[in-house]
Amino acid sequence: MATDTSDEILYMNPVAEGLTGWTIQEALGKPVNEVFDSINEETRQPVKNPIRRVLEKGVIVGLANHTVLRSREGKRSLS
Repeated sequence: MATDTSDEILYMNPVAEGLTGWTIQEALGKPVNEVFDSINEETRQPVKNPIRRVLEKGVIVGLANHTVLRSREGKRSLS
């Protein structure tokens, strides 16, 4: 997944499409938080999006423990 500096989706590979449930055509220009829906597995609360953190800090970041990606259909991955 790639975004511009205002965190709008520019590109997604087939793996990102499968994990998020969005096609590149549907996701283009959308805010990353709309497509990359990450939550805390235990609390179900949204977590700060790692892509947004990369854009803000300019460094590589990892996912916090118990973070999962919720697809468009509600499926979970990346626990």
